[in-house]
Amino acid sequence: MLEQNKTLNQISYELIQDKLTMLFESVDAIGNSKYIEDLLNIKINDLRQKTISYQDEIVQLKTIIKEQTKDLDSLRADLREIVAQKEKQLGKAKLFDN
Repeated sequence: MLEQNKTLNQISYELIQDKLTMLFESVDAIGNSKYIEDLLNIKINDLRQKTISYQDEIVQLKTIIKEQTKDLDSLRADLREIVAQKEKQLGKAKLFDN
């Protein structure tokens, strides 16, 4: 009888040990999953911040491009005016020479 109790206790101990091991592994897996989730959330937030930063840079670049385009248009107009004045001067010089 004592031997049977000892055997039953041993079996119970092994079952409890197995259950505790499974519980520990489950808790460990949950902890690892939470850690991975936290890392992914950090990466997502970092990417969101970079996206916002890139969008701000795009807006600034568009503004710069608009300003430079406007400056180029102004320079073209000035150049046309200079060419027109030069042609007038050449025309006047031809008339004077004739």
